[in-house]
Amino acid sequence: MIAIQTSVSKGWLHAEGGFCFDERYYFEPPYRWEQDRAIDRFLVSRFPQHPFHNMESNLVQGEHFSPNQVLVGGIQPNLIVGACLGTEFVFPPDKDSDIAGRPLEGLRALADLPAPAALLEHPLIRRLDAQIAAVRQARPDLRAIPPFFWDTSGRATIHGFLTTALKLYGEEVFVRVYDEPEFISALHDWIAAVYSALIRHFARLGDLPVTSVHIGECSGTMLRPGHYALT
Repeated sequence: MIAIQTSVSKGWLHAEGGFCFDERYYFEPPYRWEQDRAIDRFLVSRFPQHPFHNMESNLVQGEHFSPNQVLVGGIQPNLIVGACLGTEFVFPPDKDSDIAGRPLEGLRALADLPAPAALLEHPLIRRLDAQIAAVRQARPDLRAIPPFFWDTSGRATIHGFLTTALKLYGEEVFVRVYDEPEFISALHDWIAAVYSALIRHFARLGDLPVTSVHIGECSGTMLRPGHYALT
């Protein structure tokens, strides 16, 4: 048996329900919780005979979803890394969030990259840390789901190393796979170490042990198997 989990898009929710996915939605967890529950009610009223959900890009697993869960830092994984590297967030009212640029574009030396553990001291991470604590203090009835997690299952979610490199470095990453595979391999090692450090940090802070890791390698199809192996 194949289970199907259906979701509406943020564009549809904006056009049909007037919902806005602005900076407040992503960075005020109680407000996001209220908006998400309002969206749930809107979908039930609009589609009373069909289980449509608000899960676009969120990777929520229906069997592990709870109405009392509140997402803290519910932002795409590679965007969190990009913001820690200095680029700005973008919040279209009718789309998923994004970042404004490629913070690693033009990088030539891996020595210029920050140590993965250093990202834990970034103001964005500290801000998310504080939000987890604030939710627990002010709303003990809610379950704070930390960044890189989307439900109560303990499944961490990241982008694949190639997809992350493309987002942060740009299209030249595909040229350097051929010209400097050692550089790309080392960059991917750094990306893996960053994700590992961030996941372990938020799993501990959110009291949500890691049970599995979902790796979304959206850009993997842009390389042939042999070239993919070089990365």
